[in-house]
Amino acid sequence: MGGVSLPAQTHPAATQALLAKLGAEVVRTDEASCFAASFDNMRLSFMPEAVIRPATEDDIGVTLKLANEHRVPVTVRGRGTGTTGACAPIKGGWVIHLDHWDQIEIDPVSAMATVQPGAITAHINDRAAPDRKSTRLNSSHSGESRMPSSA
Repeated sequence: MGGVSLPAQTHPAATQALLAKLGAEVVRTDEASCFAASFDNMRLSFMPEAVIRPATEDDIGVTLKLANEHRVPVTVRGRGTGTTGACAPIKGGWVIHLDHWDQIEIDPVSAMATVQPGAITAHINDRAAPDRKSTRLNSSHSGESRMPSSA
């Protein structure tokens, strides 16, 4: 990674416990995965200790429970296309990476869209178009912006 090194493992016991519970397919600690999750389009890098790519909501629950027990900072990330650094793990810790959570449901009766955090705006618009519903998304770069996750 061009001289980039992983941060000091300030929560090694917590990270090992997370790996034991969720496995290496979900919890990644390699340099490439951590670097890829360390910045958005602002390009300021803050290396996390681990990147969690949850398969289920239960994986997120396990992650947050352990993070709380061990006081590990957690940053949640969608596609990382923002330009404010909001998804960069400035305090290190763990990143919950949700770019693969991209389901879109559109209810034509209520004209409501329910989307996961990795949903791409252009895909939401494409799904809404057959129903002649406008998503009214504020996007400066159509097709590149992402829906924010709801808390």
